[in-house]
Amino acid sequence: MLRTTFGRVLRRLDRSLASVAGSDGRSTETLRAAATRLSALAIRVEPQDAWAHYRHGTNLRRSGRSVAALAAFQRATTLDPDELAFAHRLEESVQRTGTAAEHLPVARALAADSPASWVAQRHLGHTLTALGDHDDASRAYRDAARVRLATQPGLPTPSADDPPLEPGLVVIGARRCGKTTLFRQLCRHPSITGALYEEIDFWSHQYDRGLEWYRSLFPPLPDTGEWLTGHTSARYLHHSDAAGRLIAALPDVRVVIMLRDPVDRAIADHHQSQRLGHEDRSFTEVIAAWTGPGRSSGPTGDEPRYVRNGRYVDGVRRWLDAVPPAQLLIVPSERLFSDVTTTGRDVC
Repeated sequence: MLRTTFGRVLRRLDRSLASVAGSDGRSTETLRAAATRLSALAIRVEPQDAWAHYRHGTNLRRSGRSVAALAAFQRATTLDPDELAFAHRLEESVQRTGTAAEHLPVARALAADSPASWVAQRHLGHTLTALGDHDDASRAYRDAARVRLATQPGLPTPSADDPPLEPGLVVIGARRCGKTTLFRQLCRHPSITGALYEEIDFWSHQYDRGLEWYRSLFPPLPDTGEWLTGHTSARYLHHSDAAGRLIAALPDVRVVIMLRDPVDRAIADHHQSQRLGHEDRSFTEVIAAWTGPGRSSGPTGDEPRYVRNGRYVDGVRRWLDAVPPAQLLIVPSERLFSDVTTTGRDVC
């Protein structure tokens, strides 16, 4: 009963934080401090509750206490190495604090203690990648992909020697355009499964990690035409080299571009940044700082990314030039949001 009550109160505080962030700095700080104290108390009541440690880490991160948040997320992951949300926040915290070297023994121990957890194996790969050890990272990722595939009903059981299946589908677009929603809908088909990460930025900002690193992220399925794998990316659309690199390496890949009304997309992007604790200003304040006195309302160097990422034309042209028409599909996000099932079926 006490644990349930704590959970309800914390969820209400989270909603309050999201609603007032950027509108009243003092109220926001007060709520963050209260949420942090309450989540610390919840851990004292239920020290083995992994979600209590996760919520505490989230509150610490919102308060700017990155090192303490890392410790909380690490504890949550140790208690439940199979929970993807814990590993994601832990990986984010390791990257933010620049502590991959110190964290590597923990990641190795998690993987060794949980050989049947693909999340723990993936986490080791992520830590090794952060240290620039792409060869060992690829081995860890291949282990993770095999373990994960073995847990998915209806898919063939892989052997240690099966190579990864090359991706046949990439869904791109700016943030908050519905890429993940569409891709998850596609993965409901019994012959489609995703990579170890839904979003991979290899063809843009991770290209130096090498093709073997990229391929290790995909499931070891037989290349018979019966199976399809792929991933999403929010960074390919605007990157000058991503389209050419992708098509040169995977000439038969299919590409879906998700495009959303730029104003709706900017507002949704800003709201997510607030919810994650990355943005304290209101959307009105962001725009005012850009267009206020002494500022130009045109496309200047200090243009907010919420606006900049909604300028699609140059990126779309690059992809239209690089990808054969039969392999490229542009989907309005509004169509997806109104009918997810039909849109997913049409894409297939």
